[in-house]
Amino acid sequence: MIIDAVCNMFTPAIYQSRPDWTRKFHTQKMKVAGAVLDGVTIGDHVELLHQAGIGQALLIAAKLGRRGLEDSWDLDPATVARACEAEPNVFKGLMGINPYDSVKGTKELEIFVKNYENKVPSKRMGNPDDIAPAVSFLL
Repeated sequence: MIIDAVCNMFTPAIYQSRPDWTRKFHTQKMKVAGAVLDGVTIGDHVELLHQAGIGQALLIAAKLGRRGLEDSWDLDPATVARACEAEPNVFKGLMGINPYDSVKGTKELEIFVKNYENKVPSKRMGNPDDIAPAVSFLL
């Protein structure tokens, strides 16, 4: 199975919220097609991954730049978590801490983990009745 280790979400709402400079970065440096940058639904995103032979993707809750500056931007990790919940066999989430946020970033990460401890059956312990987090996040 092929795994896309660096996957950004480009729903229309997310694309519209990103700083203008990111479109040039994605089209010129990353060679992302303009139609994708205009926005794709989660379902279409999954289809594009499957067409490329990719079985799973690590979605990034991106943090660009220093919070508060004009060209900075953060994708709410809850948005990534919802995509992971919608397509658990395809998406796993990635969340990090912006080093500029220091202790505040650590606290946000802790709160996020506590808020997304949804439970689902798991065979992790050999018993299908055991429970484990529904949203897989690599922290």
